[in-house]
Amino acid sequence: MPTQSGASARLWIPRRATALLAAVAVALTALAGAAADAVATAPAAFADANAGSIRIVSDSETSAVYAATRIADADALPLDGVCAPDRNFAWEGVAGQQVGGTSLPSYDPAAPNAKEQGSALVQAASDALATDADGSLAAWLATHITTAGANAAHQVVVNGPAVPVPDGWYLLQSEGKRPLLAWVAGGDVELGDKSDTPTLVKEIKDGDEWLDSGIYGNGQALEYRLILTVPETIKQFANGGTYTCAFHDEWDARLTLVPSSAKLTLVSSANGTRTDITELMTLQAKGSSFTATIDNLCDAAAQPGDTVELTYSMIVDPNAAAGSAGLVNTAWATFPSHDGTGETPKDQTKAYAFKVLVKKASPDGAALQGAVFAVRDEAGSWLQEDGSFGAEATRATFESDAQGSIGSIPLLSTGAYALVELEAPEGYRLPQNPESLFTISAEHGFDGIGMKVQAESHLSANVQAESTSVEFTVTNEPETGTPPADDGGKQNSSSAPNTITSALAKTWDSLAPLAKLGLILAAVGAAAFAVAAVKRRKEGAHHA
Repeated sequence: MPTQSGASARLWIPRRATALLAAVAVALTALAGAAADAVATAPAAFADANAGSIRIVSDSETSAVYAATRIADADALPLDGVCAPDRNFAWEGVAGQQVGGTSLPSYDPAAPNAKEQGSALVQAASDALATDADGSLAAWLATHITTAGANAAHQVVVNGPAVPVPDGWYLLQSEGKRPLLAWVAGGDVELGDKSDTPTLVKEIKDGDEWLDSGIYGNGQALEYRLILTVPETIKQFANGGTYTCAFHDEWDARLTLVPSSAKLTLVSSANGTRTDITELMTLQAKGSSFTATIDNLCDAAAQPGDTVELTYSMIVDPNAAAGSAGLVNTAWATFPSHDGTGETPKDQTKAYAFKVLVKKASPDGAALQGAVFAVRDEAGSWLQEDGSFGAEATRATFESDAQGSIGSIPLLSTGAYALVELEAPEGYRLPQNPESLFTISAEHGFDGIGMKVQAESHLSANVQAESTSVEFTVTNEPETGTPPADDGGKQNSSSAPNTITSALAKTWDSLAPLAKLGLILAAVGAAAFAVAAVKRRKEGAHHA
């Protein structure tokens, strides 16, 4: 709902499920792959059985430790303190969610049939996680482990002995690795360590920070970066091997890649040294996507834990108003895995901008056509046709249409501006102060944006959260109205009629010839009197 000048409007848009899962996966994990995958599907029967064990193996040298948390018991009942005694997992936060294209069933722990509901929920989640190709669903599931569940977790050392555990469904986590899932039903379960999977993070520059969302406008280019963490398994390729990996990015069609801006940098985890390795990369762009391939990362002498940063710029259509939905980029990486090519969870960024609209009206609300405006920033530069700010000589001007509307002003970023009326509509005069100041500010994240507009009191402002836009209403007084007592010297005489002179001209035309002669003689006499007075003052000053 519109709000008046000085107020703010906020609309938080829930992040798409796939984006949320990818972001959580990046935060909790670094590595994914498919070696000796965990058994993610629940067994056909859930009868009580003897306790089994979990063992994790890896082809890489690693001393990683996984925390194995039991989230469902042997009967596939939620470990939530209701269906089963341990409060290891917050199943109520999972119920009803979209997971891997599947809608999980509802679950009410207080319902008479809570166990039936809980069992159905665990089974559905297990089925969905069975096709968790990139590990992002498991990472999302891991966010619902309770403190008690984390404290009760079993510790499983990679390439260490099998760890005995009670039967049930387990979620295993290790810092810097993809979570694993396993059903234990009276036997030994062996899982593959996911140390062959790099991490990928996508960010956008907002001011001096790199975030998951940013603001554009004012003709600015958007700066992006992808960060790939080098996995442990690169050591297997060090002696003459080939480690081929690639960055992939897909973006909103209103964005345009600047291919020449792409730069690849290796950042040492040991000392922070940055080395330009752009020459090792081949960039192929097509439509709204690109693939940046590194034929052999070993040629850069990359070590486990190093990061590879791909930075690049994109330009935006100056009128690409995306509203609160923003402009979305989605990125991921592919890499060599023991069973072929693996893929990281996808990560996303979002960019927002602001649309300024103008409504020109008379005091009684009638639409006025022909008003001409320009926009100036706080540094004194003028808005240009391409959305940038520059010289006054090349400034863009915007004219109100038959509905009194102006909708062609290029997108603006946050900042302070002046809406300057250059020409009033025919039959109307410029406002006493044709420059109206306003400021746009915002709080933003990937999940949404809150826009705030502050404007001078005479400038009516309606903020629309959904479209991240503001409409300013500017009124003009008719020429026949009472002129302002004092316009402060800001009246634009070159573009607005001089209403006082116009009124005098009409009065003169209505006078009779003798009356006109009398006025002329009176004016001459007054002028002669004024000249004589000035002469007497000068002579008096000379004698003094």
